[in-house]
Amino acid sequence: MRYQPEALHAVFGDTFQLVEHEKEAHHTPFGTVQQFVYCYCRKR
Repeated sequence: MRYQPEALHAVFGDTFQLVEHEKEAHHTPFGTVQQFVYCYCRKR
């Protein structure tokens, strides 16, 4: 499933605070690009 950082954070709910996020474009051995988003959350 594809998420924007805010939508991914919303899956975890208000129990966690979104501290930081990063996007990565991963180039596969097959020549395609996969987009990844990483979220760093802290429990409130």
